Amino acid sequence: IAVSPYVETYLRLRHGFRGEIRVIPNAIPTLPASVRIPETFPKTGCVTFGCHGSPGRLGRLKNVGAALSAFLLVHKKLQNSRLLVYGSGWEAKTSMYAHQPIEFRGAQPHSVFLNELCSHVDIWVHPSRIETHGLAICEAIQAGCPVIAGRASGAVPWTLEYGRAGILVDIENPSEIAEAMLALVHNRELALDLVAYGRQMISDRFSPDRVVQMHLDYYQDIIDQADLTL
Repeated sequence: IAVSPYVETYLRLRHGFRGEIRVIPNAIPTLPASVRIPETFPKTGCVTFGCHGSPGRLGRLKNVGAALSAFLLVHKKLQNSRLLVYGSGWEAKTSMYAHQPIEFRGAQPHSVFLNELCSHVDIWVHPSRIETHGLAICEAIQAGCPVIAGRASGAVPWTLEYGRAGILVDIENPSEIAEAMLALVHNRELALDLVAYGRQMISDRFSPDRVVQMHLDYYQDIIDQADLTL
């Protein structure tokens, strides 16, 4: 079982697997009933962007530095804005951005992260270089945040239905990321359309009931094939 076509391709090309691989995605549960999403824009007193990742060698694939650079470009044109960065290990970097509206929230319990995503973040920037599926992308969409992510970042294009559920950019180019960030701020119709499409997509493709049924169907196929060999 592979959680995306990207993982299937990796298993075949990198490990030479020649057998059957069934693509069954990760399940994306609905948000807790206690979570409330403000209907206003921005959700708080200023336009809030969010991203997730860690600095250093282990965070190279998350590529948060590109989001930081893009935000600095955006803030020059949009003074009433801030960036929330989630993930541990940023303590040593905080002083570099001490005079910028960038808040390093650190590693948060998942429930706290979801609550802040819903109540604070307006636009999710996901500059990761590789994802096998992209759960945070889906959680952001559920929280009402349009997503900006990489057009060549592993399974990200597939997760976002190749641009129908989010804006795909060159995540190595902070200027292109910044343009997409500003586009979603100034074009609310586009932002709302992406979120609406994305929420329906998640319900159709990644709902727990559907994913469970895909697993059950796969197990039944294996049982049926075994019966034929007896």
